[in-house]
Amino acid sequence: LRVELIKLIRRPMTWILSVILIGMTAFVYLSMIIALLAPESANVDRTSLRDQVLLPDGLFFAATIAGSLTTIMIIILAAGSVGGEFSWATVRSNLMMGATRTRFLLAKLLALEIFALAWYVMSVVVGVLGAIVTAIATNYPIGSDYLTSATFASDFGLILFHAIIVLAVWTLIATAITVITRSLAAGIGVTLAVMLLGSQVAALVAQIGSIGKWVARAFPNRALDAIRSLDAATPPSYVTSDWIWIVLNIVLWSAIFSILALRRFRKMTLVGNS
Repeated sequence: LRVELIKLIRRPMTWILSVILIGMTAFVYLSMIIALLAPESANVDRTSLRDQVLLPDGLFFAATIAGSLTTIMIIILAAGSVGGEFSWATVRSNLMMGATRTRFLLAKLLALEIFALAWYVMSVVVGVLGAIVTAIATNYPIGSDYLTSATFASDFGLILFHAIIVLAVWTLIATAITVITRSLAAGIGVTLAVMLLGSQVAALVAQIGSIGKWVARAFPNRALDAIRSLDAATPPSYVTSDWIWIVLNIVLWSAIFSILALRRFRKMTLVGNS
């Protein structure tokens, strides 16, 4: 695990994606400030927008932004890290150091998930700072009482728990697809397509009727989106049956991608330096 973490730290891609993540998060809040300071417009509900961006609701807004951006970044990093091992023909040399194929893949996956979580926290922190700057720029309270309260710590811990689940699954999917295809491009392209289009397709299928509703629940996006929707000022209330299909969906898809990736990697013929 330590070796994989060092690899990620030394990769230029990691730092480039980190800068992009911070920049895009900051840009969202810059856009919000501009919208709130712009001349009155019938198309902009400033009160609603301000309540959404500023604390305390602003924490959940920051979590939503962080979740979306971090997922995209970790998919790219996961495919780049795993695909790079095949492109640079370094898999065999890594295995010759004593690690089994399962252990090698697990260490890489855990290292990626650690970075995903670190990125998420970083993006949320930038978002909270953005909410404070927005409050100052628009001459509104920064929400210091909320920031120093136990409620903030509780809310932050809850969104962090949700992020661990969602990011872990997307990291696994990106890693598995890259291993199965042995292609960095396929890992990025296919996983991003599943993430960006899967939710839309599932929503369309759900409109068919009761059968469509259950078919849509088979999509991995549906369960992960359900977890993410809990990061809201007014989260949905799930009953026991909802939690059953959400947990089953996540566990089954995680198991399927894990098994496919491990079987493919174990049967893979590594020639030359790979």
